[in-house]
Amino acid sequence: MAKVLLNRVYFYGENYREWFQPKISGIVNGYELSGNLDYMVADGTEEPETPYFFIHEFKKSVPIPKHPKGQLFAQMIVAIENNKTKEMRGAYNIDKWWTFVVIEKISTWKYKYHESEYFNCLKITELKQIYTNLQAVKSKYCK
Repeated sequence: MAKVLLNRVYFYGENYREWFQPKISGIVNGYELSGNLDYMVADGTEEPETPYFFIHEFKKSVPIPKHPKGQLFAQMIVAIENNKTKEMRGAYNIDKWWTFVVIEKISTWKYKYHESEYFNCLKITELKQIYTNLQAVKSKYCK
């Protein structure tokens, strides 16, 4: 379901595109972090360059062995450091539940996150809101 929705938003343009299973790595507060993402929107033609947006983890259902939030946050912070920006947007979904996240760098060593309420993609009004949120990210960052 997530992939179908992302295809409808069509994160693909002259200066950006979607990437499935890209690797990301960087130094955060003196520690090297690396990992593979499920999905990322970034510029680049042969490989991703500047990340704009992450939908990091797709989990099929709950209970899950590990919550995707930790991985998502770590990789969004790597993107902030690599991009030399102050914030990054992302989302994770577990089964039908979508959650949007913004992480902002507030000082050299501190980050703050904001998390949306869960959206149930099986309810039409909430599915429309997920689509609207994804379109807003595309409109703001993907030019």
